[in-house]
Amino acid sequence: MGGAERQVCDLSDEYAKKGYDVLLISLTGQSKVLPKNKSIKVVEFNISKSPIVVFCALLKSRTLINNFKPDIVHSHMYHANIFSRMLKLCSKIPFLINTAHSNNEGGRLRMLSYRYTDFLTNLTTNVSIDATEAFIINGAVKKDKIITVVNGIDTERFQYSNEYRCEKREQLGFGDDVIFYVAVGRLCEAKDYSNMFKAFSLLIKKLDNSTIIPRLGVIGVGELSDELEILAKELRIIDYIQFLGLQNDVEKWLSAADFYLMSSAWEGLPLAIAEAMSCKCFIISTDCGGVKEMLGDNGLLVPPKNHTSFAQAMIDGLNFTPEFISSCKINARNSAVSKYSLPKIASKWLILYNDIITQKKY
Repeated sequence: MGGAERQVCDLSDEYAKKGYDVLLISLTGQSKVLPKNKSIKVVEFNISKSPIVVFCALLKSRTLINNFKPDIVHSHMYHANIFSRMLKLCSKIPFLINTAHSNNEGGRLRMLSYRYTDFLTNLTTNVSIDATEAFIINGAVKKDKIITVVNGIDTERFQYSNEYRCEKREQLGFGDDVIFYVAVGRLCEAKDYSNMFKAFSLLIKKLDNSTIIPRLGVIGVGELSDELEILAKELRIIDYIQFLGLQNDVEKWLSAADFYLMSSAWEGLPLAIAEAMSCKCFIISTDCGGVKEMLGDNGLLVPPKNHTSFAQAMIDGLNFTPEFISSCKINARNSAVSKYSLPKIASKWLILYNDIITQKKY
């Protein structure tokens, strides 16, 4: 499940909890993640690139919007953002916010489509300072019409548990003698797992004559699944890796981890990093998107697409003192709670909605 989709559902649940009526329109159909609150009306379209299909979805959405009479419409990700702008031309949308979730939502044509339809939206937001600046530099939006609003996570759910740690390690057949690395994310180009696997291969070679036993758990599915399994075999690390697929209890796996790894080539503000911070993981990540502003000094950052540097960071992590590791984990948890807790982020959005509706801003 995507981080953006999950964020939309989590925010919808928070709004419903506060007594607001919420209508959720999904363009992709057969969503793998949905709001928990049953009062939220969810309508799913299975939109393809066919102009006829898009036109029909617009007509149906216009009817939904005109009947629901929203105070504000908030869309997320490129296709929904452009769709909502088209919808505003033919329906009674009083105010519109568009949110992007990355500094890389496509090439020049997409940035141009954002720029030339910008007049249809009241405000564009992105999830990290880095991503917001990228949108301005690429000409997608003017500086005075975009702000940064970070994603939120459930910090009550995502917190360390020794019980979970023991449970998941026992499930995999090992104890605390194993150094367990965990990675969470779709098996796709953006996450650059090949970078991680090559680094992990170098780590294993480095530890060849050591008593340290490394293992890597990869949580996620995606179009590169078969390709990555072949790569793991070619690198001779397949026996050290567990491909865990989709998991509904990621917080338990994060508790089981000694280190959390992220090797992305590009990102927005990755929820997975915030969740790992909240679970007191020591994080080793590529320096992309909003990771640096999230993590600060409480982990290790390396350049993207550099498996040698990534491997060295993993080795450095093994050489840190327990006191230093513990300090980083505690600081990361405190930072996650103070900056990224879902109720706080939902409240920020509601204040922003009110400012737009009352025309105090934007």
